[in-house]
Amino acid sequence: MNRFQLAGVILGTLLAGGHVNGEISAPEGYDSWETEVAGSAWSGGFDLLPDGRLIVSDNVDVFVLDAEGIRTVAAHFETPGLFGSFVKVAPDGQTVYVGESSVGTISSFDINAAGVQPIGPGTESVVAQVELNYDLEFDHRGRAFVSAGTPGTWQPDRLLLLDPETGGTDLVATVQGNSGPLAFDEEGNLFYSTSTSYPPEPVESVIFFPPDKIDGAIVGDPLTDSDAETYVSGIYGFTDMVFDGDGDLFGVTSSGQIVEIAEEGGGVSSRRFASVSPDALGATVVRFLPGERAFEPYYQDGGTLTFMESDFGSFFRLVHVESFPEFRMISVEPSSEGVKVGFATEADKQYQVYWCDGLANGSGWEAVGDAVTGDGQPTVVLDTGDDKARRPVPNLESVRRRFYRIGTVQ
Repeated sequence: MNRFQLAGVILGTLLAGGHVNGEISAPEGYDSWETEVAGSAWSGGFDLLPDGRLIVSDNVDVFVLDAEGIRTVAAHFETPGLFGSFVKVAPDGQTVYVGESSVGTISSFDINAAGVQPIGPGTESVVAQVELNYDLEFDHRGRAFVSAGTPGTWQPDRLLLLDPETGGTDLVATVQGNSGPLAFDEEGNLFYSTSTSYPPEPVESVIFFPPDKIDGAIVGDPLTDSDAETYVSGIYGFTDMVFDGDGDLFGVTSSGQIVEIAEEGGGVSSRRFASVSPDALGATVVRFLPGERAFEPYYQDGGTLTFMESDFGSFFRLVHVESFPEFRMISVEPSSEGVKVGFATEADKQYQVYWCDGLANGSGWEAVGDAVTGDGQPTVVLDTGDDKARRPVPNLESVRRRFYRIGTVQ
């Protein structure tokens, strides 16, 4: 005989958000936890190694953090007091680039090299000098692009193609305003978040340059704002941004918002995805580690979004957000065919939907159709009624109240 574990009763409504271990305001269907970076009050950025470990700079050292939070120093700034700008792992998975904007050096080192590597001004690790460098991203062809302010005036921002072998740069585009972050999508479009107002106001945009225009600018004349296409406008400028595994763009702001931008219904929309912890003021860097499924609510192994939050003075920490298929109902939605009963699933687990036309009528719970096997993402079972099972069609006027319950088959 099968043994059923029953959970949750719901009628025609959406359940509240999932369990959250961290202190951030996370959306429904996601869980969060934190990695404290002890002994560091400021940050020069972080990135993800191919195995999922974090590589972090606190403007003194660049170190690897494992799953237990154990720190292993990989590189050290020989010059104290620098203002770090970025940490970026190259497509080869072993070369790490580290920028600082105090002097403007970009250093590189091999993460697999023995010992602690010296980086920064005056060291052999310096591969380029780019004043006021802010961000570095690689396109799908492995080319390195840098966002950097203009020396002396800070504005406009320059988008540069960097040759790490020679240290040379080619001007690809100039964009009005201060330095903003870069991101590439799967099609090779170069995305940029503008930064024209201080204090920040919701007047910024995410723009992008198509790959053919980028290639043309490398061999011809540099691009300007007018050559870009607008992706979304009327937002606060991002300090950093990243695409998830299915094309949604996540940006973080110095005011403490984590924003999701997605294409839906033939357009592009933005929404607040989360906020930083109460003791933090803002977020600076964001990265995404892909999973097996989409980074959507209640998906199993949908990847992990990690952002860095800080009070810009006494601490910074890493906050991780992942989707998870917590065992609970998601929704009950009437339709012309019946009632759609939606719930989260874990891969290879079996689930049974039960119904009851009233909790006090003594009839007990009865099954709706056969058990279904989960695939790690939300699923929907349609209750269309069953005359043989004496289950009327749920949208008949004679059916006043119908409750649903989900059980796992063990």
